[in-house]
Amino acid sequence: MQALAENIDELKNTPVYRQSMKNRLNLLEEDLSLYLKTLSTLFWGQDEEIMMLISRGIDKVTEALATWHPSQLAVLEDALNQIEEQFKQTIENEQVSEATEPTRD
Repeated sequence: MQALAENIDELKNTPVYRQSMKNRLNLLEEDLSLYLKTLSTLFWGQDEEIMMLISRGIDKVTEALATWHPSQLAVLEDALNQIEEQFKQTIENEQVSEATEPTRD
């Protein structure tokens, strides 16, 4: 989300940024900003070091993705979708395992 917000900022300096797109992106930017502020407030108070690591990681990923060719981004999207599916399956398996474990009294 942070990377998207940064890309919106970069888009503002291009000829593509016209009135209809400007209006939609402004609304999206407001929503993202509110969400990111809420998340950062929740986590920042918890562990500043983790937030700094996350922030640096987001910066590195954003810088790297800015130089990629669209075909590379498509491959990344496929890989991320596969990872997400594996994660969901792992969570589901853990939930089933927990539900079927005998209780110890």
